[in-house]
Amino acid sequence: CPKCMRQLVLITGPQCGKCGKPLRLEAEEKEFCFLCRQENYFFSKVRGALIYEGLIKQLLYRLKYYGHSFLGEKLGNLMVERIKGELEWFFYELIIPIPISAVKFNERGYNQADLLARVVSGYLRRPVAGEILIRSRDTVSQNRLSLSERQKNMADAFWVAHPAAIANKKILLIDDIFTSGATLSAAAKILLKNGARRVDGLVLALGVTPEQW
Repeated sequence: CPKCMRQLVLITGPQCGKCGKPLRLEAEEKEFCFLCRQENYFFSKVRGALIYEGLIKQLLYRLKYYGHSFLGEKLGNLMVERIKGELEWFFYELIIPIPISAVKFNERGYNQADLLARVVSGYLRRPVAGEILIRSRDTVSQNRLSLSERQKNMADAFWVAHPAAIANKKILLIDDIFTSGATLSAAAKILLKNGARRVDGLVLALGVTPEQW
């Protein structure tokens, strides 16, 4: 509704060329944020629709832990609004949602990234290949970990079930939240290792951390 929309923090202004997070005024002359200048990410770029604060935190919590799967379509539409009018998004050949573990899937009954991916797929008219990237283990929740702990937590967390399906393909990864980049980078790494040509990301919300600046 209009009242809720006014509480969402859209990403505007100068953004990091790598992770898409907004740059502070004193960093606007830089192409990349501080973290992206330091880290060797495996994805080429990531873009997000919203800043991860305020109402969007509550909505994602309801989507992930209260079974409000109907929010997937509504939040996915915000991602579509973010990319409308930008032709570069039509060059991807496959859309892959970041998988959750079998344990979490059994608890929720769905993968929230898959719900978002299907909305984006409907707009881009590109297939969702949810069976290709597999979560190899149930990782610890990232929200209270440091950057180095997040990277260690996600190391070897994925494997590719059908390498031939991604050979020389341009892939768009979909996830709900991007904070440190550890999850998307780990997924991009294994996809590239198995033959993907390029891997980028599109997320609903970007979490800005002090390390980012």
